[in-house]
Amino acid sequence: SYSGGRATLAATGGGGGCWIGRRLTLKFPKTEAEEWVYPALSSTSFVNGAPAVASTAKAGCAGGDAEAEEGEAQADDAGSRFATFQRSTVVAGGCDHPDPLCEPHAVRDTQPEPLAPGDDVRVPRRVVAEGLLSSTQLECVALAARRFRRRLPGGARPGFLLGDGTGCGKGRCIAALILDQWNRGARRHVWISATADLYSDAIRDLQDLGASIPCASLSRVRAYGALDTMHNNPEVKKLGKNCEGVLFLTYAMLVSARSKSIEAQSDPNFSRFGQVQTWLMQTGEEESGLICFDEAHKAKNLDQNTKGARLVDELQRGCPNYAVLYASATGATEVGHMQYMSRLGLWCDNYHAFAANESEG
Repeated sequence: SYSGGRATLAATGGGGGCWIGRRLTLKFPKTEAEEWVYPALSSTSFVNGAPAVASTAKAGCAGGDAEAEEGEAQADDAGSRFATFQRSTVVAGGCDHPDPLCEPHAVRDTQPEPLAPGDDVRVPRRVVAEGLLSSTQLECVALAARRFRRRLPGGARPGFLLGDGTGCGKGRCIAALILDQWNRGARRHVWISATADLYSDAIRDLQDLGASIPCASLSRVRAYGALDTMHNNPEVKKLGKNCEGVLFLTYAMLVSARSKSIEAQSDPNFSRFGQVQTWLMQTGEEESGLICFDEAHKAKNLDQNTKGARLVDELQRGCPNYAVLYASATGATEVGHMQYMSRLGLWCDNYHAFAANESEG
């Protein structure tokens, strides 16, 4: 449920290319098959009669035989605590990340459960073939997409922590995961970040992947009230007649309200939190998409009961059918900062009991 510890040594960018399988989408009637990415390292498999092929071949990438290339360059100093690399060893295919990345050997040596041949990433083949996702970004997206297809013991969909450092392209990974969920039939998604000016970056990341997903900024929706009823609001109109797409807001916007009463907190007529939660809950289980907490460390003070952290926690509890992505280069400096990451399933939805047991040895 975690991908992170990596940092870029320069700027960010994308690579691409891997084998894919053909599968008909079940959510929407189409006249032809969609081509999704199947990045497992397995050689060959069939799922429901459809080929789910993965290989170490690097379609569309320049240079070298893929089987001879490990996709990793260790630091020159054998005693170094870090490994440098530009390719993932978890997924097949894809081009090198354009700049060297580094991560501690302890992280590098901790391998996730291998992807199965049928584990697909529902982004079009061209996204990887054209270099819009690098090998390392594809790893994050593939592991998170697999995680989101599961359920926690309590029935809620799981969460995934994307902890890569600044410059690794977390925004592109977020956009790819929204696109993956959209192609599975999920029609409502929330992207919460630190500042309002990141809205343009979010739109850019989605557009760079060729995703024609409607987006709206809650800060530009001046009025309170249920979003589904605001048919004449210019910003809400961007979400189309069914009011579906990506709703972007900031943590400051999440806590904004025109009433301080606790009772009004979940009322869309009085609070922004109420608007977001009500909008998300107007879907069935299969249409429930992704809640992304970008710059998720903004919610780390749940133990201090700050309003922002508390509402982040309550949004997750109120929307159990939504997958949750926590994205932050500085997710936590101590375990207590991760209390709000309840969907990771680390403490069975009861952090305080977990912490008490840990303190007792």
